[in-house]
Amino acid sequence: MATQTKSLMGVSDQTEKVLPELALGDEVFLALCEDTLIFLDLRRDDYVSIEPRFTDRLLESLGLPGSGTSASSGRVVDAAEFSALLSDLAEAGLVSIQATTRPFEMLDHPGDIQELQRFGVGGPGVRWSHLLAMAKAVVRARWKLGIWPLSRAVNSVQQRRPVPPAPPPQEHLRALVEIYRKLRPLFMSRRDKCLLDALTLIEFLASYAIYPNWVFGVRNNAFAAHCWVQLDSLVLDDDLENVCDYAVIMRC
Repeated sequence: MATQTKSLMGVSDQTEKVLPELALGDEVFLALCEDTLIFLDLRRDDYVSIEPRFTDRLLESLGLPGSGTSASSGRVVDAAEFSALLSDLAEAGLVSIQATTRPFEMLDHPGDIQELQRFGVGGPGVRWSHLLAMAKAVVRARWKLGIWPLSRAVNSVQQRRPVPPAPPPQEHLRALVEIYRKLRPLFMSRRDKCLLDALTLIEFLASYAIYPNWVFGVRNNAFAAHCWVQLDSLVLDDDLENVCDYAVIMRC
């Protein structure tokens, strides 16, 4: 995943609050990492962080509660500087100062989040049909990430999922994910990034009419972006400890 992040800076802490109504731009997502707001511009596969002093002002403008952190709480920012920051964000397409009907929700991990239980020695057997499904999944995932912009790949995952998706039997899901783990070294190297790994698993499971979510997260301490595959509260392809180190910025 792209791990470059730009920081939009602001200055003085003065005068009264002026809080215009804001909405996120199209295909823009937002996460709060400790005291810092990070935007994901899906169209550009780019991340932008905002100086922590502006966190509570922006949250309030989006109709959300403050962060409650010492770096941003109780800070009064000069109205002109805040307006200039909003202009920069609007020019970048990250926010719209004109209110829209798009609902906004700050995402978080489910309270009952858990890992998919692994098999011990052995596990389910691999059939030729699994090999064929895996080969097709790798080709589709490489094609989508190599030819399409990320936003189109994300939309393809969203549009394919039925509403509501039928929950698969957990043992069937567990067996298929284990088969994917067994086949992965035959088709991908350890250096392949989480984007390809996650999308390949999604494509593999789609062959069996299973449609999990593609979840994107960010962390601010030594900035990093990551993604994984999750079905409701069940993390399919990652360690719970690693996943919970990231704030959820997009779920598709």
